[in-house]
Amino acid sequence: MEQVLQPFDCIQVGDLEYMRSATTVLCSLEVFDYKIIYYASIAEMLVMLGLFILLIIVFWYSYSWQFGNRVREYLPIYVAVTETFAKVLSDILD
Repeated sequence: MEQVLQPFDCIQVGDLEYMRSATTVLCSLEVFDYKIIYYASIAEMLVMLGLFILLIIVFWYSYSWQFGNRVREYLPIYVAVTETFAKVLSDILD
């Protein structure tokens, strides 16, 4: 996660700002290298946010399926994902 936030961590040197992790890269969207790093970082944060939202939606659908009044002839994929996630998390915490 800290690598995603590095383009936003700039230090002031004189009148210019440089990236703290790459002191040769100027923190300005006019610089091509910084522009690529900046937009890649934003894209990566959006992907992580999307995956987190997808996980929350899967949890909600799984919760609704368990407490709904439905015929349960099969196990939906979102319930299987939730059970797998819970099993992996419990193994990690043990």
